[in-house]
Amino acid sequence: MKWPFVIRCSAYRFLSSLGWLLAIVLISVPGDAQTTDQTFRPLTQGEKLTFLLSWPGGNALGEASLDASTAGDEIHFQVRAEASLPSYALRDSFSSVANRELCSVSFHQQLREGKNVGENSIDYANLASEPKNAARSTSATKTNTGCARDPMSFLYYFRSKLAAGQAIESGFIDLNNQVAVSIRAAGNENLSYRGQQRPTQKFLVTYSSSGEDTRIEVWFSEDAERLPLRVRVPFPLAVFTAELQ
Repeated sequence: MKWPFVIRCSAYRFLSSLGWLLAIVLISVPGDAQTTDQTFRPLTQGEKLTFLLSWPGGNALGEASLDASTAGDEIHFQVRAEASLPSYALRDSFSSVANRELCSVSFHQQLREGKNVGENSIDYANLASEPKNAARSTSATKTNTGCARDPMSFLYYFRSKLAAGQAIESGFIDLNNQVAVSIRAAGNENLSYRGQQRPTQKFLVTYSSSGEDTRIEVWFSEDAERLPLRVRVPFPLAVFTAELQ
């Protein structure tokens, strides 16, 4: 009876960790707006990425999508993740708006995990968090004078800097309190993508939550678009994977 519960919890933690990477507030160093490469194609033409979420062994767990689109001087991002477990469904969505420098304007998340529903919004104009479900999160006021980036805008900022050959600094996750995040290059590998071998650069993203460290492995293609081809979250009992389709 314990194994299905453990697997369910591991799958939930996998989606949560994927959320920490893509859809929880990641704040850059205060005062560090830094110019974004305005020629980076995904920021000028938009894109839609679809990921297959897999159990250990390659069996499908669900699907996630990441959309980017432009609207005047704004860039809009949307992440949707859906996974089905025995008697338990996970459906999470995240959206954000950023300016052309990829500094966040607004952020919204909606979490549906089994029978639990949670919603949270952040308006960066006044830097105040406005949770709509007090049981899931608490109000927090942020005091950052620099360029705040939610993880979706940070992901595109990160990719644009990689494409420009510039070093990326670590930052902080801010969810009612700040959590330090370490981003470290971890070598180069070839991955199969759409039937072809693609050279990639691997990064290790590490953060600590509730006294426990979580490490996320991410592989970015080495072409001009720096696509996130694979995301892997290792746990003691299993390794869950998201692969770009």
